[in-house]
Amino acid sequence: MSVRQRGHKWQAEVCWQNERFRRTFDTKEAAEYYNLIALIALRAGEPIPDKTDFSSYELVWIIHKYRNIIWPENPDRPNDSMARLYGFFGPACHIQDISTKRLLEFKIHLKGLGLASGTVNRKYAVISKVLKFAHRMEWIDKMPFIDRDKEPKGLKRYLTQDEETEILQLFHRWGCHHFAEYTKFLLYTGARFSEPLHLAKNHVISYENSGLQKAVIFPKTKNGHPRTIPLTKEAEEALNYFLSKGDKYIFSSVKYNSYRHVWDRVREHMGHANDRLFTPHILRHTCASRLVQSGVDLKRVQEWMGHTTFHTTLRYAHLAPRDLEVAAAALQKFGD
Repeated sequence: MSVRQRGHKWQAEVCWQNERFRRTFDTKEAAEYYNLIALIALRAGEPIPDKTDFSSYELVWIIHKYRNIIWPENPDRPNDSMARLYGFFGPACHIQDISTKRLLEFKIHLKGLGLASGTVNRKYAVISKVLKFAHRMEWIDKMPFIDRDKEPKGLKRYLTQDEETEILQLFHRWGCHHFAEYTKFLLYTGARFSEPLHLAKNHVISYENSGLQKAVIFPKTKNGHPRTIPLTKEAEEALNYFLSKGDKYIFSSVKYNSYRHVWDRVREHMGHANDRLFTPHILRHTCASRLVQSGVDLKRVQEWMGHTTFHTTLRYAHLAPRDLEVAAAALQKFGD
């Protein structure tokens, strides 16, 4: 996907499955927009629209133009949702045309595809962010109602140790060593995918009064509060692998789209193609689950994971060891 200047014009070019699509436009911005909607259309299995102009108030254009403002912590966050949004709302959906009724129709559409409530809510979260931004910019008069689904409690999917081993082995077997190490880092820190991408060398510190040697400070997190995490041996090994590259940002060689492409190969190879919960985010769930299963109290788990509310951490409470006999014995002392 590229945009080149040809004389006084701009040429857009998209390559897809050995086919090349080219169009010429008067402005660079128009050529970039064509590349955007062409690629989204192809990924959604839709024909490329015969579109030579755009409106500053179109849904897809707003996401493209302002993603660094709407999602400052991770501008790639809406990427997974773009094909779904495009397939339903189309290439020229004006932000003012997204009504409460239209959003309900979108939910019914997603449910009809068999998507789980959590996945539907993630798509809704993208729409919600864009609508809030549009409302702040006074492009729409009021926010439509966004009816999110209630998600089942205590049903988080997490990896077994055998699954962890197989994932890492497949990454290495396919020559994606940096993805294997990044997977290990996420698994043993519980970080969200985007959080380590902002780490520089000055965010690595010595961790005193512990058998652990290092800690990292995540400067940009979902809740906006930096978080310090001590590193296990596995996390430190992964960190050192990337530090040896000498990049300004330690994990700059990791790109979400490339990682997700290989992850999906791994998922299919392991027989989890139909497991909607088998996404990279499962690494974070696995970390939290292992902490709780090991008897770490929930308040410490909340601090480690960076959960804004304790309610989020409580979703893992069913995994905690249930040594109620200890509680009974403690009360029995008062009866003796």
